[in-house]
Order: sequence, then structure tokens, then C-alpha cells
Amino acid sequence: MSINDAGVFGAIAAMEQAGFAPDSVIISSVDAEALAREYIRNGYFMRGSVAISRAEFSRTAVDAMVKLLAGSTLPETIVVPPGDVVTAASLESDGGKLVPVRGVASDGPLSPHSLSRLCFAYYWD
Repeated sequence: MSINDAGVFGAIAAMEQAGFAPDSVIISSVDAEALAREYIRNGYFMRGSVAISRAEFSRTAVDAMVKLLAGSTLPETIVVPPGDVVTAASLESDGGKLVPVRGVASDGPLSPHSLSRLCFAYYWD
């Protein structure tokens, strides 16, 4: 599991250099970028990736920053609904429904210095 597709691309390059067979590992990720979809479709190292809504994610992060700057207290984790799971099967089907996954939630204060946790809480469930 990788935090994003870009990290996977580097790992795949390293595995290619080391002689790993594409079917000898199972990699999943987040972002569902075009190259990741191609790799998933072809079974080339990657088996899945969770699509994200960058607009919703960005809006949530900016809203949280504004609240913190105004002196508000935020929960430790803010839920940003995840996107669809992209797999070879979902890419093969014309108009097929992608599988939704669930987000995370937690209680507790979020301080301004730990706002970066907001950016990563979305990925982990």
C-alpha cells in the first residue's frame, strides 16, 4: 500500500531494476492517476487505487485552516469521503459501478502544528 500513485511509480521502477516479476507483488495506492489505471488494467504490479476528489479534499483542508486561524478547535481527524476503488474489473466494465470504500473518523483536538495529519487521515482506514 502506498500513500499515492507517484510513490508507487518509483517503487515499480526499483522493482523493475531488481528483476521482480509484475505478478510477484500486489500494490494498491491512492489517486487513481491515468498511468496507475493503465498499470491496473494490464496487471502491471498495481492491483488497485482509490480515486480521490481533489476539490473536496482541498476545500476541507482550507476550511479547517481557516477555522484554526480563527481560534476554533477541530477534531483530531476530519473525514473526507473517499472515492471509488479502481480495479482491473472496474476498468473493464463499461459504466460499471466502482466499489466505494469508507473513510475514518476520530475525536480529539487538532492543533495548528498537526494540521498536516488532516492531509493524511483521509487515506487510512
